[in-house]
Amino acid sequence: MKPLKSAQPLAHWLMRIALSLYIILLFFSDLYPINLKSIQFYIALVSVLFAALLFVGGLLSKQTLTVLSGLVITVVRQPPAARAHPVSGRAHQRSGPVLRERSTAREPPPRGGRARGGGAGGGAWRRPPAPGARA
Repeated sequence: MKPLKSAQPLAHWLMRIALSLYIILLFFSDLYPINLKSIQFYIALVSVLFAALLFVGGLLSKQTLTVLSGLVITVVRQPPAARAHPVSGRAHQRSGPVLRERSTAREPPPRGGRARGGGAGGGAWRRPPAPGARA
């Protein structure tokens, strides 16, 4: 199955537009008020500038500006926990799966109703044999 060749330029432009808008909206709140003593201001300024250059680089015949803008955006970034959300102004919460703490205590085996070694009284619990192993 071959990809649709005529949709590739459209996909590139949609990706450029979406990434530029996301970065501009994410860092725009850090630009105002202008605080020249804050590192967040400079990170936001560089990010917004190179997001705009990423879009402009798509208009040029050579891809050098687009590649350099993408590289700078990737290198100059701030950890998500330190940034404020662009709409609510609250700090981002860490995303990703929430890991539950596992207890180190071994859970007791199920009582009764087991096909092997079980019976009504439970008896000694045995691990079922591995597939293909002799009994």
